[in-house]
Amino acid sequence: MIILAESLTALIYLYLGLSLPWSSWQTFTGTLRELHFIVVIAAAIATAWGTARRRAWATKGAVALAAYAGLPNLASIGNLFQSLGTHAPAPIVLSLALVLIATVAQLLAFVLALRQLQGRQAAA
Repeated sequence: MIILAESLTALIYLYLGLSLPWSSWQTFTGTLRELHFIVVIAAAIATAWGTARRRAWATKGAVALAAYAGLPNLASIGNLFQSLGTHAPAPIVLSLALVLIATVAQLLAFVLALRQLQGRQAAA
């Protein structure tokens, strides 16, 4: 299940990253956003691969990725509902919904990884 959640996260962030215009690399904030997407995609693929290969670091990787990529919170859910209420353009609503789905996938991976961690592993 962690493999599925991480793969879904990688695919969503890949789609979101590819849907941004090339001109976003020309600003500092756009470059940071693109680099964030690249890190999340690489970490999600690595964590899914590590989980499939039953590597010891994979569960810690899933927890770290969930912390980095973000877990769903009330602010992100509120942003989605606010955009629905203001009749925002469809691409904006779609991107917010995809980010929310990715954060729910990270929440699933986070909970599953925490359940797999042993007491000694969590402290190391």
